[in-house]
Amino acid sequence: MRHAKAETDDDRPDHDRRLADRGREQAAEMGRWMAAHGGPVDLVWCSSALRARQTWDEVATALPDVREPEFLRAIYLAGAKDLLALLTKVPEGVESLLVIGHNPTAQKVVAELCAEPARSFPTGSVAVLEVEGTWAARGPGRLTEFVSPGGGRKGS
Repeated sequence: MRHAKAETDDDRPDHDRRLADRGREQAAEMGRWMAAHGGPVDLVWCSSALRARQTWDEVATALPDVREPEFLRAIYLAGAKDLLALLTKVPEGVESLLVIGHNPTAQKVVAELCAEPARSFPTGSVAVLEVEGTWAARGPGRLTEFVSPGGGRKGS
């Protein structure tokens, strides 16, 4: 998931930018979508950036059996190769992982995992992937859903 729409605030460092009101609405909408269309989430990795943490807070209100997220500065700082390397460290036994991060990293990681051209990845969007193999030795992936706030949806 890409974090929801953030405020543009030149007086704050980028890491401390907050969600805009529209972003809170986007995140809540996507949380409801995840609750209705997804299974349980075993692990949540969230960027340490304020806008990503606030996105998680809104999403989590809609999800049953919410797990405590891990807030990782590494996701805030990650490029696509960094995030793909981080995914190899997901603990064994984790079947489903929710990552809340940033663009352009999100769109590049989805493109890499699914061997397809990078797509537009608007704020608040959720990409659902099925990936073969283990976290440490991933096989090919398949994009099964791509949903954006406001009803933008692509299924497989």
